[in-house]
Amino acid sequence: MSDVKKQETITKDESFGGLSDSEVIERRKQYGFNVITQKNQLLVIKNLVSQFSDLLVIILLIAGTLSWILGDTRTAQVMYAVVLLNAGIGFWQQYKTEKIISALRNLLPQTAKVMRGGVEKSILASEIVPGDVLIIQAGDAVPADGEIIEAYSLKVNESSLTGESNPQTKHHRADINHPKVNLVFMGTSVLEGQAKILTKSIGSNTEFGKIAEEAKSTGQDLSPLQKKLKQVGKTVSIIAVSIMLIMIAYQLIRNRLVDGAAITPSFFREVFLFGLALGAALVPEGLPATVSVALSLGASRLAKKNAVVKKLSSVETLGGTQVICTDKTGTLTYGKMSLTSVWPADSDSEIPYSQFDIYAHRDLLINWASCHNIKLLEGSLSGNPNEIAIYEALMKKKINPEKYKKIFPRIHEFSFNAVRKMMSVILEDENGHYVYAKGSPQVILEKCRLKNGQKEDIMTRVDYMAQRGIRVLAFAHRELIGFSQDKIHSPKNFEKELIFDGLIGIKYDIRPEAIKAVNYCHKAGIRIIMITGDYKVTAEATGRTLNLSNGSESRIISGEELYEMNDLKLRENLLHSCIFYQTDPRQKYRIVDTLQKMGLTVAVTGDGVNDALALKKADIGIAMGKSGTDVAKEAADMILLDDNFATIVNAVIEGRTIWGNLKKFLFYVLSSNAGEFMTAFLGVIMGLPLPITAVQVLSVDLGTDVLPSLALAADKESSEELTSQSPNHKDEVLLNKSNLTRLLYVGIIMGGGAVLNFWLINRGFGNDSQTYSQATSAAFATLVVCQIVNVISINGGISNIVDSLFKNRYLSSAIVAEIVILAAVLYWTPIQGFLATSPLSSSNWLTVIAIGVLFFVIEEIRLFRSRHTNQIATAVA
Repeated sequence: MSDVKKQETITKDESFGGLSDSEVIERRKQYGFNVITQKNQLLVIKNLVSQFSDLLVIILLIAGTLSWILGDTRTAQVMYAVVLLNAGIGFWQQYKTEKIISALRNLLPQTAKVMRGGVEKSILASEIVPGDVLIIQAGDAVPADGEIIEAYSLKVNESSLTGESNPQTKHHRADINHPKVNLVFMGTSVLEGQAKILTKSIGSNTEFGKIAEEAKSTGQDLSPLQKKLKQVGKTVSIIAVSIMLIMIAYQLIRNRLVDGAAITPSFFREVFLFGLALGAALVPEGLPATVSVALSLGASRLAKKNAVVKKLSSVETLGGTQVICTDKTGTLTYGKMSLTSVWPADSDSEIPYSQFDIYAHRDLLINWASCHNIKLLEGSLSGNPNEIAIYEALMKKKINPEKYKKIFPRIHEFSFNAVRKMMSVILEDENGHYVYAKGSPQVILEKCRLKNGQKEDIMTRVDYMAQRGIRVLAFAHRELIGFSQDKIHSPKNFEKELIFDGLIGIKYDIRPEAIKAVNYCHKAGIRIIMITGDYKVTAEATGRTLNLSNGSESRIISGEELYEMNDLKLRENLLHSCIFYQTDPRQKYRIVDTLQKMGLTVAVTGDGVNDALALKKADIGIAMGKSGTDVAKEAADMILLDDNFATIVNAVIEGRTIWGNLKKFLFYVLSSNAGEFMTAFLGVIMGLPLPITAVQVLSVDLGTDVLPSLALAADKESSEELTSQSPNHKDEVLLNKSNLTRLLYVGIIMGGGAVLNFWLINRGFGNDSQTYSQATSAAFATLVVCQIVNVISINGGISNIVDSLFKNRYLSSAIVAEIVILAAVLYWTPIQGFLATSPLSSSNWLTVIAIGVLFFVIEEIRLFRSRHTNQIATAVA
């Protein structure tokens, strides 16, 4: 029998005095501890191993090993150093992020009250076993699933499981129409009242735990960035290996058939090392490290803006987001309600609360101050959100509700429930007894003395307020003449012939920054779909206030309608602005899945256990840091520390910045590699010795190449410029035909210049090692100078050079560092010995700089023509 089946056998036959110590020990052996299994601790090792799974890294490892076997230990050491550097940077960034996330796990209660052996005890929540009798009260988080055996005015917030923000009234009686009315669930919280609970399920067998386990098993695709970089790596690797093998074969065939020489082991070794040099020239060794650091910089900037990224690739994914599926409460709105307006019985109009004189309406004041079950726990209010809103409204008027509770002591309470839809209290003072009631306007009005047509007039007011998404409550009272305790058993004896006192409007406050953020999304081409557990009127009014539909008509779809809707109809609806209300977790998952099948990049926000499946399924899941459950945070890719929708927009801007920078530094790295490759390739075609050695190529990639790449990753653009970018990164090809053509001509200029300078020094000197060293040094210097020209060109050329160097101080520092490294390579003896370089003469430097100037002029002409073409296109448009 499974644990689930075993736990279902626990019944109400258990004593209300709880389990004995021996029973606890026996059940602990049977069911284990009340914990939900976290991610495997081997994740650290898995993250470390994953750093070596990149195809480019694997090629470097193979090349390094072959170099070592063939005796070229110097090249092998440099290749291994590159691999370790890449792995170290990637692992460290991932490790730092995981450490931050582990500090955010704070949902489940640490302790719980239970009855054991007839005595109330406080124990660790993890020590609860099925059959334990739990004691819960206002402010507690429910530590396990269970059945209510005693309850007093119990109301529970189940939004973390169901998405429904309204408090759920619970009692111990089973109800065929409401099968969960006598059940409570782990991860929910008690708003008011108290109860004894017979524990039915613990840990992973709770509803909370089942969703958590299902979320873990839900697969997640690679991010758009990961897919594109994987494709780039695959393309470059295939080209590098193919060219390496072709050139090795070419050298062997030419040596044998053209030169008629024998292929000796030493010659084969030399040719093979030459092939490795060509391969190394094509492989962008520093790319993984550069991408990791670039994404880490973005993640660091986001952390300062209250967004913690768990996976570095998620930073870029945000920039490509096309649809944001968001909930309402706590994200678009604040996580609490506020009293916005009052419509007193003696007024012809609705009055904003800030202008309302509560002292002129004595009975409303007494009702608000007395008819509630708010508790002050550790400096904060705990209870029903509607009652908290009223309580806080009184405090804003400098009124202490506790004072009125002493002046008018409560004799009895008739609690609110889903059937009654109202609450009333009997109060007394020195002059007599009174009943004060609040609740649904329809219910309260039925119990009031009203003139003909007065009820219809009041309901018109109610409809007017409700259409604006405001939750409306009605208030009434009457004096009890001849009060008797004997009649207190039934509310019908008191809740009649009431005097209507007025209406109030309560609503979730829209975050002002959310309105601006939604407007930015519209400009940036991002659609917003609201998926909420709230009612239709509330959801529709919130969407209208925020302009989620951008002026068009939203399609308002209920969870019930969604169940009846086939996939084709759902797709058709999702082409338009949509608001889904009263949905369940499976439906949210289905919406996300359908959007992804439509080829869209989807971000999803959520805070509850019910959101975990959709968060895991989304291209990027965004959990709430304050109100979010542990399961939601575990499933998400990013966590908002301030639970603010506007923070998502900041993240989108950062993601688009990263994407733009990624394209710039990717082209820079690959164009530098193209120059290195063409240097070796043209040297072979011209029958020259290798113009640059493998270890020098790696030094260019790791030393002078990486710093400008990182500087380009730190570039920033204005939000206005980023708004105009297309969010569709999925279909954008990083290495398109235009880029490949440009890579070819940049490679020919850089490589041709390097070979020319090599030939000018090495010609006629045969195998003179000193001259060869100086010639390769000239080729090395030419490539570095061309790199400096290249990075300036990529960042806008001469017309943008001042902004580039002063706005991005990292770029100017990187260029200075390149020059310093170049000088060290050529003139510092320890490095000269390792890289086999030599100092250059003044005439050598003139030819090196001449190639750089030529490259600069060609690039400026290209940029001028490109800008001119864009201006014409803009004018025509």
